[in-house]
Amino acid sequence: MGASESKFMYATPLGDFDKFKGETPPFRRIGHENFLVDRLPRQPETNNFQEMMLHTFKNHGSKPALGTRVKNPDGTLGEYKFKTYDEVREICYKFGAGIQFLKLAPKINEWKDMNLSFMGVYSKNREEYTICDITSSLFGHVIVPIYDTLGPDAVQFVFEQTNLTTIYCSNNYIGVLTKSAKEKKLGRVANIVVWDPYTPEEKKELESSGVTLYSMQEVVTAGEGVQIKLPKVKPDDVMVFSYTSGTTSTPKAAMLTHVNFISALGGVEVGADPGFSFNSDDIHLSYLPLAHIYDRLACSYMLCVGGRIGYYSGDILKIKEDIQALKPTFFTSVPRLYNKIYDGIMDGIKQQGAVKKMLINTAISTKLENLAKKCTFSHGLYDSIVFKKMREALGGQMRFMTTSAAPISAERLNFLKIAMSCPIVEAYGQTESTGASFMTHTQDPSVGHVGGINPACEFKLVDVPDMKYTSQDRNEKGERCPRGEICLRGPMIFRGYYKDDEKTKEAIDSEGWLHTGDVGMVDSTGRLKIIDRKKNIFKLAHGEYVAPEKIETVLMRSKLIAEIYVYGDSLQTYCVMIVVPNWPEFISFCKSKGKTEEDPEKLAQDKEAIGWLLAELDRVGRVEGLHGFEIPKKLFLRKDSFGTDGLLTGTLKLKRNEAKEFCREIIQELYKD
Repeated sequence: MGASESKFMYATPLGDFDKFKGETPPFRRIGHENFLVDRLPRQPETNNFQEMMLHTFKNHGSKPALGTRVKNPDGTLGEYKFKTYDEVREICYKFGAGIQFLKLAPKINEWKDMNLSFMGVYSKNREEYTICDITSSLFGHVIVPIYDTLGPDAVQFVFEQTNLTTIYCSNNYIGVLTKSAKEKKLGRVANIVVWDPYTPEEKKELESSGVTLYSMQEVVTAGEGVQIKLPKVKPDDVMVFSYTSGTTSTPKAAMLTHVNFISALGGVEVGADPGFSFNSDDIHLSYLPLAHIYDRLACSYMLCVGGRIGYYSGDILKIKEDIQALKPTFFTSVPRLYNKIYDGIMDGIKQQGAVKKMLINTAISTKLENLAKKCTFSHGLYDSIVFKKMREALGGQMRFMTTSAAPISAERLNFLKIAMSCPIVEAYGQTESTGASFMTHTQDPSVGHVGGINPACEFKLVDVPDMKYTSQDRNEKGERCPRGEICLRGPMIFRGYYKDDEKTKEAIDSEGWLHTGDVGMVDSTGRLKIIDRKKNIFKLAHGEYVAPEKIETVLMRSKLIAEIYVYGDSLQTYCVMIVVPNWPEFISFCKSKGKTEEDPEKLAQDKEAIGWLLAELDRVGRVEGLHGFEIPKKLFLRKDSFGTDGLLTGTLKLKRNEAKEFCREIIQELYKD
């Protein structure tokens, strides 16, 4: 079922379109026209993360909380072993007391009279990571997750901007941090708390650079017997610094508050489906980076309801083994992994005999029809004889799944819904909006959109005249179909960027609207479809941001290139490019390879010549420091300049929107197969 076929109502405009110039009226979730969610529906008295955790400890103390796979004597991994919420509470209290006793969390007041205690975290997902998160929320510290793919320069920038004095980490990061300490790139870091055992040599080497090394157990032991009193935490207190990736600039520290998380969690519960509720029996596999908002929000939800969080073993290639061992009921992922699951299932179907294949196809068509007409995910007969093994691929207990970070094709999403016999909710959001700002409803069978606004937020679309997107747009049927930049406002919206007023003002206007930079279209049901990016940055299917102009600048350093246009489809994992060669140089290059052809018309169609150029540009890209996902994997050779078709400005810059439309068929061909 396509996006236009849905009858499910999501949001309503608060006002008359004709009275708003250059933008739509604000939209709010149906049923929340008069207020925005800023509390947890199941805990209406709670307004901060500290209170939420105290509530969870009180009501779910004996329940399993955080789990890690046991390491067998032969080195293999066994079953998950869980700490209860009571055990987690005891560790957090002693750990926090130890931090106080050892003075590991001094207050830093360097900007706008904000007294903040920073605690850095440098690790893959582990139960200790979440324990540090919880401890920070209880004791009023600001957690600063450090994502290692930021690169050494960006990591150094984080240290220096925050002036944090203590870092939590796993043992495998000690070497990196020791090297940084020797090179004076740790800022004011004076303490490292490692979760694993360390060697005397590691401690001595760090101490020679002025850094004290503790084990987590040493800090916990230091806190035993120490009398503590939890500080009073306010809703607007900063809880997390979430750094942007810094693809096109210096990374920015988005300040997320306690109320940001509480409202986001409350809105997610109401927005996805008020009738679909998680509980303490639910199990989540944490493998997406906790430095990102996506899994952080998912784990926070599990902590809210007293559910279980099991952590992957650290190797993404063994994620299937982790799933089989944990058997999660709640799974968050990105299209890249879902596409792999889909492809794996399809390959298995192709290998079946004719009779079995006919049965499978009948089961698929029946369930797809039921999904479209009744929004039902299960089938008494076919689930047991056809889809059981497919469900077992994700543990066999799945009852709720989410996809975000990039679009997924309608065909694949619908198939996975019926294969797993459970809803898969599409979501859209940014770090600055605390994640899931939009989400589909579990009972909406339509796809191709990101659903409606989170009830903890409101949105509007602002005209983008340069891209010909306006709030007055209509579709081919004459129906109102406003388009424009997506702007968000509400308790989910971040406090701003730390020590960066200029970027904060660019992101949040004087009326409190967050300008996302993404372009959306809203239909009569109030659901949103992401259609473009205001700035020339796009996201590939695996969730990586790509700046095409940066790639073009890098590849233009090749003498073989005269003009280039790089494009990325968000449903694909790679970029493509349309290239106008520097013909004399390219002809000479081909001759060096043994090809005597000199006619540009013929060379532009020569697959061997195209392959040589593709390989050469791949080499140039890697030499110049592009990531693998940034380097285009396919190309089309264009004989004439883009200017012959009016695709260049007076200053010879590419008109990107016009080029996209002009090259649409070429792009489609490049993405075939």
